[in-house]
Amino acid sequence: MPAIVLSLAVLGCAETDTTSTDSLIGDLQVTPVALQFGSAEVGASVLRTVTLRNVGTGPIEVTSVATDDAAFVVLPAFTGATLGADTDLALEVGFTADGLEHAASLTVTSDDPDSPSIVVALEGDTDLGSLVGSPSPVDVNADVPCRETVAVGVRNDGDATVTVEELVFVGDPRIVLDDLPDLPLDLGPGQDVNFELEFRSDVAGTAAGEIVATSNDPLNPTLRIPVTATAGYEETVTDSYFVPLDAAVDILFAVDTSCSMGEDSVQLSDEFGAFIDAVSEVTEGWRIGVVNQELACFTNGIIDAATPNYQAVFSDAVTTVIQHGFQEKLLFLSDSALENTAPGLCNEGFLRNGALLNIIVVSDEADSSPGDWSDWVTGYESYVADPSLLKVSGILNVYNVCGTGNGATGYLEAVEATGGVVLDICDEGWGSDVDELAIEAVEALTVYPLSQTPYPGSVTVLSDGLSLLSGWGYDEAQNAVIFEDNLVGGETLSIVYGLTADCY
Repeated sequence: MPAIVLSLAVLGCAETDTTSTDSLIGDLQVTPVALQFGSAEVGASVLRTVTLRNVGTGPIEVTSVATDDAAFVVLPAFTGATLGADTDLALEVGFTADGLEHAASLTVTSDDPDSPSIVVALEGDTDLGSLVGSPSPVDVNADVPCRETVAVGVRNDGDATVTVEELVFVGDPRIVLDDLPDLPLDLGPGQDVNFELEFRSDVAGTAAGEIVATSNDPLNPTLRIPVTATAGYEETVTDSYFVPLDAAVDILFAVDTSCSMGEDSVQLSDEFGAFIDAVSEVTEGWRIGVVNQELACFTNGIIDAATPNYQAVFSDAVTTVIQHGFQEKLLFLSDSALENTAPGLCNEGFLRNGALLNIIVVSDEADSSPGDWSDWVTGYESYVADPSLLKVSGILNVYNVCGTGNGATGYLEAVEATGGVVLDICDEGWGSDVDELAIEAVEALTVYPLSQTPYPGSVTVLSDGLSLLSGWGYDEAQNAVIFEDNLVGGETLSIVYGLTADCY
């Protein structure tokens, strides 16, 4: 019996000990599993709610709720909490827009045995203003010396208001901004503001710089708009010259031998020394032929620096009085003398390829050559490599006060057409100015007149296509390029310049 009683007692104890607390377990849930904050303007804050709920039978100790990105914060700051069974806790999570896109995590840490760490995804963005140039870059072209104005501006291509604080141009002072708006200026999304950019093209070339706009654009607070401005000439002119080889100057004197010319021939003889000295200062490559005979052969042949006693030879030639039917037809007689330079004829060897050709007519009467003066000039041009190498000058009856009083018709037109010089044969002192004839004879070696008036500073000189950087200058009074020394010769000289544009 006692054994049975013990058994019952044991059974009885077992029945009263079946109650236990092992089934009282907490179970933490966090909702939602992701928080989307959307977009906000810089500096603005957006709040979202996250809920912590204990769906278990026992308590939960939540020790930490924290984010891994400073753009997201828990409000108020979480310091820990105990959640009983079937209870919850709502927490605010704030996002402050700072101009960047954020993807982060909120981590909830507790003593939940199954999920001690629960992660909630966080995403937030920023509504940004975006200031852009309109257009960008800026290109402007203008004719010298005009001004060109173009419309430029800035535009807000973003989703938030942009405040423009400063608009300036930095760079070449020929570029300026006009009609600027009052600043600071707020531009809402899609709004723009326009102003003017003016380019003052006083010289040819390129000017550059940038429009600088400062604003509260968080990604680009200093907008730089490149500006390139190009100034050019409305029209460019090229005057080309063939430079004579070895500074060769072929000078033909055509002298009237009529009776009224006796004293003038002697004066020409007397002044020859001054004439040839002036020529020799520029070049020793001169040669002279004197034509005063009907057959148009040079009296005393070809005279040059190697001719013994060349001054006396010249004097004898010009003072030789030969009456003939062509003595007052010097344009015709000059042409005949040039024809006689062909091989086998009496003036063979006078003309040199690429040389200057100067025809100096000496008469106190008008020209009586058949045909028009222009036909004779055209014929002379066929004897030079380039028309610019030809010049007709004269010692002539300019004012109809001597000789037979019929002036210098025909001669004067030929002189003017070729850019020569005239001395007045009726002026007893003409001999003192004979150096002007000499200078004119060799001027093409150092002086190159321009066909039109260039814009100041636009002249460029090229020799066979290569730029000449020194040794020349532009003379405004003569409207010519003047060289300090003779060029080597045998080359093509190109003078390129721009013309002044009409600004309107």
